[in-house]
Order: sequence, then C-alpha cells, then structure tokens
Amino acid sequence: MIEVNPTTGATRRVVGGAFSTPGGLAMAMREGREILIVAESNGYRWVDPTPGNVTRSKYNMAFGSSTGVAANDHVIALTNARMGFVQIIDRAANTLLRDMRELKAPYGAVILGDDDIVVADYTSNSVVRIAGGIVTRVATNLAGPVGMAMAEPNAVYVAERSAGVISRILLSDGSREEIVNGLSGPEGVNVLPDGRLVVAEVDGRRVTVIDAKTKARNVIATDLPLGWPISRAPVGMPSGLAVGRDGAIYINCDGDNSIRKIARTN
Repeated sequence: MIEVNPTTGATRRVVGGAFSTPGGLAMAMREGREILIVAESNGYRWVDPTPGNVTRSKYNMAFGSSTGVAANDHVIALTNARMGFVQIIDRAANTLLRDMRELKAPYGAVILGDDDIVVADYTSNSVVRIAGGIVTRVATNLAGPVGMAMAEPNAVYVAERSAGVISRILLSDGSREEIVNGLSGPEGVNVLPDGRLVVAEVDGRRVTVIDAKTKARNVIATDLPLGWPISRAPVGMPSGLAVGRDGAIYINCDGDNSIRKIARTN
C-alpha cells in the first residue's frame, strides 16, 4: 500500500509484502510437499513455507477477494463474504466446478471426506453444508461464526466471534457444545497434531493454544498485527490459522498483509 501526497506527489510505502489482502489459510499437498494455500484478491496463492516463495494461481475469481479457503487432493473451496458466494475449483484442471450464491457472508470452510463443503455463514449466524450444489443449514442461532476446523469426521469446531466462544457442532443433527468461552474476538481456529486447539484472538492480537478437555490455555504469540480497523466490515479479511504436520502454526495478519509462522509449542 502506497500513500500519495496529493499536493507534492510524494509517496510513502505504508504496507508492503507479497499480498494485497490475505485471507484464510489451508494446508495442502502439492508435488509431494506440504504447502500453504492463501485466500487472496481474485483467488488464491500458493506459499511454500520453507523458502517462503509465493506463487499466484492462474485461477481468477470474479467479483472481489476470497475470504476463506479449504482444500483436499481434488478440489479447492473459496468463500467470498462480501459477495456471499462459494466457488469450488478442480485442482487438476484449475477450472470452476460450481459457483453458489445462496449464502449471506461465508467465511471459514472445511471439506469432508465425501467432498461435501461445510461453511460458516457469518451474517445468517449458521453453519451450512453444501452437497452436490444443494445448501442445507446444519446449525443456526450461532453468534458470528467465522473460523472452522474439523473436530472429527462428523463434527466441526467453529469460532463464534461475537460471543468469544469456540463451539463443537455435530453435523448429523446440528447440536452445539460450547468448548471454551471468554475469548477476545476469536476468528481462526485449528487443531494441533496432539489434539489441542489453536485460536487467533484478533481483538487481543494474540494466538492461544487451548486444551479442549482441561480448558487450560497457553498464549504463544502476542502483539500481532491483527484486526486492522479499516479492513473489518464487519470482519473483513479474517485471521485464519493453518497447521502443518510438524505442528508449525501459520497465521495471516491483516495489519501488515503478512503470513507468519509460529514454531511448534509444548
């Protein structure tokens, strides 16, 4: 981002980097290596975590920036909260398989084993399931759902930003269990290899690891450039989390348009 003085024409770099508006994150395998997928303006980008190389996908999303992403070996799912749609992309052909416009403000997403997509729909305060192009509301009356992660094959964790809560939603009947509360603007949520939760608390500008059974909390990163006010309408680009198989944690920071790595913690 460049600031321009309209009188003198002088410029000043305000925010730089390889991204313009990084959104949600996902881990995927590519050419035998674990790699990050970053939701970004007009689509997504690949990020190789080791050298930090950034590659823009040839796929181009019309109508603005993608806010969330999920992936498996077959497809990539992109959400766009401002326009209210979800796009499913064939990974091999890099072509659009399905474009759905039935949602209000979709953010986090996960892909199930049968390639169904589960999405957190912020404005309708619900979790929806997309199967064969058909949208079914699984759970309602949530409080600003943003981030999402798999809890088990038939359940997901959801970050309810407005309530400061992480909930577990059973996909078979939509039943909701509150896992942890009192969080400061939770947006991103994921699961570490040992089963603990990792949460991006945006209002607190920190990342916290939580044991879902004992409720023990451990703040592992503070003073992160999260929650840039000008970008949040109402959430803007969410602060998402991805977790590598080695336990490394990745978070997108909208304050300086960066992707940051947090080493595995005990």
